[in-house]
Amino acid sequence: MDFNRRDFLKGALATGALAAGGAALAGCTPASSGSSSSSNTATVNGRPWEVAPDPITNIANTVEADIVVVGAGIAGLNVSSAAAFNGAKVIVLERTEKYQVRGADNGAVGTKFQKDNGLEIDKAEILKYSAQWNAMQINQNLFKIWVEKSGPIFDDLIALMAENGYKVVKGTGTRGDLADAELFYKQYPTAHSFTFDNIEEASMMLPDGRWANNLLGDVLMQQAESNGAEFVFNTLGQQLAMEGSKVIGVIAEGEDGTYTQYNASKGVVLCTGDISGNEDMLKAWAPIVLRADPVAYMPPGANDGIGHMMAMWAGAAVQHGPAAPMIHAVGGQTLSQMSVGWLMVNREGKRFSNETPNEVSTSNARMVQPGGIAWSLFDGKFRENIAKMMGGADSPKFKQTVPDDVDDIIEREISEGTIIRADSLDELAGKLGITDVDALTATVKRYNELCAGGKDVDFLKDEVWMTSSIESAPFYASTVPAIPLTCQFGLNCNDQMQVCDADDYPIEGLYAGGNTCGNFFADDYPLLTPGISHGRAITLGRVLGEALAKGEKIVV
Repeated sequence: MDFNRRDFLKGALATGALAAGGAALAGCTPASSGSSSSSNTATVNGRPWEVAPDPITNIANTVEADIVVVGAGIAGLNVSSAAAFNGAKVIVLERTEKYQVRGADNGAVGTKFQKDNGLEIDKAEILKYSAQWNAMQINQNLFKIWVEKSGPIFDDLIALMAENGYKVVKGTGTRGDLADAELFYKQYPTAHSFTFDNIEEASMMLPDGRWANNLLGDVLMQQAESNGAEFVFNTLGQQLAMEGSKVIGVIAEGEDGTYTQYNASKGVVLCTGDISGNEDMLKAWAPIVLRADPVAYMPPGANDGIGHMMAMWAGAAVQHGPAAPMIHAVGGQTLSQMSVGWLMVNREGKRFSNETPNEVSTSNARMVQPGGIAWSLFDGKFRENIAKMMGGADSPKFKQTVPDDVDDIIEREISEGTIIRADSLDELAGKLGITDVDALTATVKRYNELCAGGKDVDFLKDEVWMTSSIESAPFYASTVPAIPLTCQFGLNCNDQMQVCDADDYPIEGLYAGGNTCGNFFADDYPLLTPGISHGRAITLGRVLGEALAKGEKIVV
């Protein structure tokens, strides 16, 4: 995992990108008038999605279209650009003032770029292991659309980006050293990133401070508009327009507070994002997210699940499998657990996990500890230990992990409280609030013994990481981050991306894309296929947009 990948959130926080630039998709929070129907809905047990609000009747205007897309994020942009390219009249409703994308990695399987770089992936294998990762609680035919169709779709997209002066590079999540790792830590080289022609390596952020995927967003919106798609910004989708049990459109509140009904003869597509901004939904479906750090990928108030609610008010159900939170041990801490396999301890001073660097396992293990907190421990010889773990002081990995100004960065993080330094383990325990100093001392002693023997018989951490004994003052503790990016918990969707009721019967006229489309992830977001969240939004979005425009079924 390179330095750009693990450091991107720190840079974003420093520039305010997470607070201002990482806005949510449409239909997530009320428009400026603050009159969202979701905010004054009668509730059962505090859950506004359980009782439909009174229908909005003061509709000032009606607009006709073939397809109405709610949300101009990465999924909505792909649905709309593909549908418009295939001749449909498309209207896109977006609650903010512009389209919204984030990140850099976009997952695909079988692209020409992968083949040219010797990155071969067995499609059947990736489907099998991905289903197992998700505890077999996903719609494998829906997942198979991404596996089978992402390659040619990305080839076309890469060509389109090249026409606009951009190129594709290996994504920040493509780690060759994990291609042959054991299954839980294995990562297929699925991540693709786009960048400028004069930049050789992927980075989360562009030189101008925007997310790298803004290049993709620019091109997709240009393609959609050039084919006649209309984007209506500062407009909040609030209710679905119904004709019996059929969805015929969306009622949305404009910037001026008036309501317009946007009718869709071929279908409404909800691309309104995830539920990570709705505390009630998290309590109901993903309470572990509430034990993560308060810093979020999305700005406050974003992704409040209004798209989910609109669908449920129309008779839809949420996915059958459990939520799959995307919570990663990123956040910018220097020498963080995401890069190296330091000993981790909880507030009782005890070791609790295999510390092999892994965004998912590290954050998940931390969140279930007492108080939901943990620290990585290292000592004064951290450079020597990292060099051993990274293949030597001259290796690229070492240089990526230890920046030249590491001492200055550590001092800054000590002042910020993300790193604690002490001259003894007793002092360190006191600063961390560990009441049982003897437990911490015993944990470190045991860990040092394991390092000396070169084998972790307690948690079976790989031997390459068993070179980080803790012996020489000063002693350091770095907070183990757990940053919520999204919470994958979508609507109950079939392999046509039709939104379904609790008995799995589709609701006519209603579709979902991106994080609003459920049954694609369950239990946990998989690092097995880096970039798959964006990759499925792109692939399934384009497949759905084309199918709706042509009036065709999606062939799985």
